[in-house]
Amino acid sequence: NGNIDEVAFWKTKLTLTDVQNIYNSGVPNDISDLNPISWWRLEQNTTDSGTGGNDGTLKNGTTYSTDVPS
Repeated sequence: NGNIDEVAFWKTKLTLTDVQNIYNSGVPNDISDLNPISWWRLEQNTTDSGTGGNDGTLKNGTTYSTDVPS
């Protein structure tokens, strides 16, 4: 069992600096400057915030959690 949040895909690999800039605060920052092909923020919807326009549909009893890792 687990939770998934902020899923993204790129055409090229990210540099170490890119990854550090995203996660150093412990919470993912806005990644739009990194031009993800697809980026689902999963905040009560499955709209693709990337450039790919790959909106999704939630099925089979998807639930949302307010749990935040510490």
